[in-house]
Amino acid sequence: MKKSTPINNLSLKHYLKPYKFLISLYILLVCILNVLVFLTTYEASKTLTYLGNETWHLALKSILFLALWAILKNLISWATRICNVYLSQKISREMKLDLADRIYQITSSSYSNTDTGTFVQRVVNDPDKLISSLDGIVDYFLQLISTIAVVVYLMFLNIYVGLVVLVGIVILTVFELVRNKLYVKNMKNATKNTDNVYSLTNEIVKSEKDVKSLNLEPNLRKLAKEKYNEETKSKLKLNLTNGSLNSVRTIIATLIVNSMLIVCLFLLKDFKITVSTAMFVFMYRMNITSLASIWGNLMQNISDLKVFSSRISSLYDTKRFPTETFGDQHLETCSGQIELKNLTFSYENENKTVLNNISLKIDSNTTVAFVGKSGSGKTTLLNLMARMLTSSQGEILIDNININDLDKESIRNNISLVNQFPYIFNMSIKDNLLMVKENTTDDEIKSALEMANLKDFVNELPDGINTIVGEGGVKLSGGQRQRLAIARALIKNSSIILFDESTSSLDNLAQEHIRKSIDSLSGKKTVVIVAHRLSTIKNADKIYFLDDGKICDEGTFDELFEKNETFRTMFLAVLKFKRNMLELLKKTEKSKNSLLN
Repeated sequence: MKKSTPINNLSLKHYLKPYKFLISLYILLVCILNVLVFLTTYEASKTLTYLGNETWHLALKSILFLALWAILKNLISWATRICNVYLSQKISREMKLDLADRIYQITSSSYSNTDTGTFVQRVVNDPDKLISSLDGIVDYFLQLISTIAVVVYLMFLNIYVGLVVLVGIVILTVFELVRNKLYVKNMKNATKNTDNVYSLTNEIVKSEKDVKSLNLEPNLRKLAKEKYNEETKSKLKLNLTNGSLNSVRTIIATLIVNSMLIVCLFLLKDFKITVSTAMFVFMYRMNITSLASIWGNLMQNISDLKVFSSRISSLYDTKRFPTETFGDQHLETCSGQIELKNLTFSYENENKTVLNNISLKIDSNTTVAFVGKSGSGKTTLLNLMARMLTSSQGEILIDNININDLDKESIRNNISLVNQFPYIFNMSIKDNLLMVKENTTDDEIKSALEMANLKDFVNELPDGINTIVGEGGVKLSGGQRQRLAIARALIKNSSIILFDESTSSLDNLAQEHIRKSIDSLSGKKTVVIVAHRLSTIKNADKIYFLDDGKICDEGTFDELFEKNETFRTMFLAVLKFKRNMLELLKKTEKSKNSLLN
């Protein structure tokens, strides 16, 4: 049953409480199962006694009891497995959903500073391992109780046998404490290296085209080999060390068992124990080994629980992974007015000031652009407006309300950010659009695709709008991905739309269509554009020229072209590049025609 609000910390009790009846039933069944194991041992002891005394009718009755209990054990074992699988899957699912919610609460800066493998492992794999460890603890604990009961019974059969068993238990307990300490250390190292492999593998898959085009295979293979070798070494160390120590544990247990049998042999020789008692000790001698194994597995599962619980809980550590915070003021309607007051921003652990004392006002339903060379702070400014980043110096006001005081719904519903490299989901074009607004009509979809210059492309696809575009939109070109992202923003229909280099991957014709689409929003939405292609922002109501984190000039396109030499140089450089390309194309066409003639 999904919780209505996300949790703020990892609490196993939080996940176990909804299933307390099933958990109680599961524990009861396991207890019954272990009681049956002990009763089987006790009944087997009686059977041996009856056989030794030649009381055949009682021996037969005891054997029938053993057969009946064996059938009952199998039935109860089947029921416990069903409960276990159901509980494990349900609880793991709820935990994964909450962790997925949690990572969306984490700030964008935390994502930038963390490998993707750290998040993927903790959300996808660690909950399963944690639940598996918890299940193991319950199972091994109850097994331990029943096994201890058998061992205690062995100890009370004879004082000398009991002393051998007691000494053996002490030795094996000390050994398990040492083994478990090494296991925890090796486990932490192995999981850390697995995180690194997950991150690298994710990058390899997503960078396939760049890797091939730049011939990065040799260097990437070398890097992958290093990471995979580190993971292999750590896992080998974990498994080999643990396996070797398990073998040593078995040898120690075997020596104890054989010592116990030797003691029994001498006692039997001196007629201090009966044959049936000696046979019982012989039959259940391996319970000593089982006790050591169960105790070791119990400690190992407790260690696993601590490790994986700690890894998952780290996602709730706000010092390591700071979370987004929002205010409680709500905007029923948003006019789209934006005002920046003395806004200053620096990235964490960087001495450089990215934005320095920016103040400006953007009126509702106007189009504003920011231009400037790379590193001047344009993208940072848009991320602050979209509340992807937060500055503690200065203010950003939306409809005269500090953006930090607005609730999440007010910000996310009224501001759309179209990134330079948008992420497209591995689903159909239509489903990508419906993700933004479930009740989007077909007419709205067609209109958005047309405005984003995607309509003709979609119509030419065999499956049309139902075409699956692949993970990250891998089946689309860079320009097509950007146009689909723009279509998503148009469908969202927010009051403020921020375009961050959103035409950078488009050809001239497509870029012109997008420019017209953006122009069509003029007077209807507040549009903020960051662009290198100055033709994109030619019709903007106002253009701000940024340099080194400061606004060094502002005005319309024509005003800046007249008074700002740097701006004019940038525009003329673009025109010169276009002229050179056109001349090159004309020369190529002439050469082609001359060859044909």
